[in-house]
Amino acid sequence: MPALTLIVPVRDPGAKLDGLVASIDAQAAPRDTFDVVFVDGGSSDGSPERLRRLAAARPNVAHLAASADLDTAGLVRAGLEHAQGDLVAVVRPGDLLTRHAVALVAAAAVDGGDAVLGRPSSVPDGDGLPLVDGPVGEAPRSWPGALLAVRRAALQSAADPAASLLDPTHVEPGWHVVALGSMASTGRPWPAGGPTADGQLRWSGTELLVEAGLDPDDAGATAWLVLARADSSEEVALPAQVEAGPDGRAVVGAAVDLAPDGGQGDGVWNVRLRVRSLGADRTVALAGAAPAPAVLHGRQVFPATTAGGLTLDVGATRSSLVGRVPIGDATLTETARGAQLTLRCAKVHVVGDSSTPVAVLLGRFALPARLVCTGGAAHVEAWVSGLAGRSRISVQTGDGKPRRTGLDLRIGGTGEMSLARTPRPTQPAAPAAAPAVSTGVQRLRDRVPAGLEPVVKRLARVAPLRAAYRSVTHR
Repeated sequence: MPALTLIVPVRDPGAKLDGLVASIDAQAAPRDTFDVVFVDGGSSDGSPERLRRLAAARPNVAHLAASADLDTAGLVRAGLEHAQGDLVAVVRPGDLLTRHAVALVAAAAVDGGDAVLGRPSSVPDGDGLPLVDGPVGEAPRSWPGALLAVRRAALQSAADPAASLLDPTHVEPGWHVVALGSMASTGRPWPAGGPTADGQLRWSGTELLVEAGLDPDDAGATAWLVLARADSSEEVALPAQVEAGPDGRAVVGAAVDLAPDGGQGDGVWNVRLRVRSLGADRTVALAGAAPAPAVLHGRQVFPATTAGGLTLDVGATRSSLVGRVPIGDATLTETARGAQLTLRCAKVHVVGDSSTPVAVLLGRFALPARLVCTGGAAHVEAWVSGLAGRSRISVQTGDGKPRRTGLDLRIGGTGEMSLARTPRPTQPAAPAAAPAVSTGVQRLRDRVPAGLEPVVKRLARVAPLRAAYRSVTHR
């Protein structure tokens, strides 16, 4: 029996189905652990045929054609008759499930709770949703966008099971509800704009320590550090500590463990603070200088602060570790095997010894290389060769774009090699003005005294005189 059934009431959903179907297909949980029932209430936009194709191609998806007279609650009641999972939840077209939503809900219900409440990512301010895992102390109160999964056995005691599934305010007070606070289960766009706080960031082993100053009114606040993956709806909330700071301000601190086994997956993560004080929530972006990039037991992490706040590129998915390299940090050593290029990576936080494949590019020609970390320092090494000439040296780590080092490799006609700084491009000279073309008429007019110029202009308009001039000059 599946652990979870997702009921999807639809009526002319159009393109809203695209994201939902994609997020269902992307679930990390095996397909035999959940099923999906699409209940169509008389759609006329071509959705019935599409839903039939979806059901035919997926063994855990069913399509149910219902009456067009049913409202949303009626469609949910029809879906409940076909639900097979121990837990039942309602999702709507336009919703996005996070990759681990099904697995998280199923795991949270193992302890015997009547219902599981999964919060949406980047929820709007003031919703009061829990950002910690565990039992909910009271019945949910108007938590829009939350994914509520209820055991079918518990639904039998509800006055209106469909209403309970569609609106958490109808959850029975006696139900034992477990919240998924640290991981989001449905996705929403990351909020744009908003307030910012000056932050200080530093490395301590594999942890990135974040500290930011808040308003004095936040002295008794509760805070979380929220990480949202930039290319999906996945989001994680980490607990933060709020303490009294200088000048009466409150200081919030949090730690993110970015070790390879720390649970934070590869990708670009947006980082913000979620502050809850006096019953109000707000999301705060972090400003300030980013710490140095890091290599943590072979895993590369690139912090950056932009106008939108702090981001972490975990696993070198877009960034490259090596940028500009002073010529004093580059060496070229001739050995029996050939010429070895070594580029020292300054200002890199290194934990553990490791050797990771990277690439050194000579112009557009890529050579295999290694990012070697040992003794708390990092360097790139590669065996280089090529034809006579001069090539710019770039380094590519992970899937990031190659970054120029500011150095060139020079190879002489007899194979000797040397390093040099890349010359700065020269500004192209402004094109010289084209010389004026002197015609016979112009030369003749140049000889006319300035006082006779008006007379010459009038004569030039006489057609017989112009024709006579052309016949004489053959122009």
